[in-house]
Amino acid sequence: MALFLLIAAVVFGGGGSHAAFGNLLVGLGALLAVCWFAFRSEPLSHRYGRAFAILVAASIAIPLLQLIPLPAGLWQALPGRDLAAEARGLVGAGDQWFAHSLDRGRTLGALAALLVPLGLLLALDLDRTRKRASLLLVVVGLGLAHFLLGGLQIILGNVSFFGYPNLVDGQLYGFFANHNSAGLFFVLVLCALAAVADSDFFARRKWMMWVAGVLLSLGCVLTQSRSSLALLILVLIVLAARALWYGRLSAHRPKPVLLGSIGIALVLALGILATNARTLQTIERFEDLEDSRPDIWADTLVAVDRYWPVGSGMGTFDEVFQVDESLETLVAPKAGRAHNDFLEISLEAGVPGILLVLAWLVWLGIAWWRTRGGESGTLAGFSALALLCVALQSLIDYPLRNYAMWSLVAGFAAVLATANINSRGLNLVKNP
Repeated sequence: MALFLLIAAVVFGGGGSHAAFGNLLVGLGALLAVCWFAFRSEPLSHRYGRAFAILVAASIAIPLLQLIPLPAGLWQALPGRDLAAEARGLVGAGDQWFAHSLDRGRTLGALAALLVPLGLLLALDLDRTRKRASLLLVVVGLGLAHFLLGGLQIILGNVSFFGYPNLVDGQLYGFFANHNSAGLFFVLVLCALAAVADSDFFARRKWMMWVAGVLLSLGCVLTQSRSSLALLILVLIVLAARALWYGRLSAHRPKPVLLGSIGIALVLALGILATNARTLQTIERFEDLEDSRPDIWADTLVAVDRYWPVGSGMGTFDEVFQVDESLETLVAPKAGRAHNDFLEISLEAGVPGILLVLAWLVWLGIAWWRTRGGESGTLAGFSALALLCVALQSLIDYPLRNYAMWSLVAGFAAVLATANINSRGLNLVKNP
């Protein structure tokens, strides 16, 4: 059930808010998983640890509490509600009870979106290293399918197989409507590939691992996403440093078939890059760093101050941002997002949202530190690296705004959390 939900979320859930039918399919599957496993499996605290379960509960509680109706005197006293109070007063609703959120529909949508990662966490059973490796192998398979679909899309002239709008000629999209998400997906899959490099599956198929790595890297370049390319370089640096640290380049002499496979893959990759001039646009995009993001960030900070410290409600950015958007930097089409998830959370959830993000980052660091050198140290380490890449892209984009990315983040977090639980259990046995 968990693998089925993961595959469905990646294949049909990469369209964001514009893909209603795909989101409906994934959402119904997640709702079924929540209803089925909520009462049939052990609590999240037993499977992933108490701290992880508390963070999951807090993530659900923030939009849930924002939907609770409040008396007029209370919601009118919240920061930034003066315009809402005036508008509701004009229609004779100023004395009625209203929720903390300024747009209950969008906040309810934000709460419903959490069903996907919650359903996946409830359905997963990763009590053994072999199960964690199997999950990441499925992620690798999805990444290769993503590359094949995106390559076919480019060959056929940017055909949208899922009906997603706004395709730019020459960019690889695959399962996604946004090329930044498509590029980040390749980076995350590369982390999964590195995590299972020493698994039984690749024990006699090292050449497949190298070919897959080259294809995933090439796919990331073809998306023409600058942020994803920077993250790809980061992951490759980590891989090179790890290989040098453990001395694997000199300790194991590559077989001729491995060298031949690597050579063929590199020749094919260079051939595609040389014959398709559109892929060079990825590098050329770094020459033009002019962007509207800094202006959006500046206006977002003004909006954050308006609703500080309680926020405007999860999912309400597009409704409240335009009040504080400066005319000097007005862009068409409208901003839609803050292009910085940390700023957007600050606007929508205020201090509670900031504290929750910091708590997740602290948990990530502690869980990685505890699992290093353990039985699942490699799986946990590269899962932590994948989550870090999502956090880094969140500085300039909004990767967690589609079900596909939510499912991947839940999968990597589950691998890291279960590895952390197992490592702590081993430590308790050794040092009672």
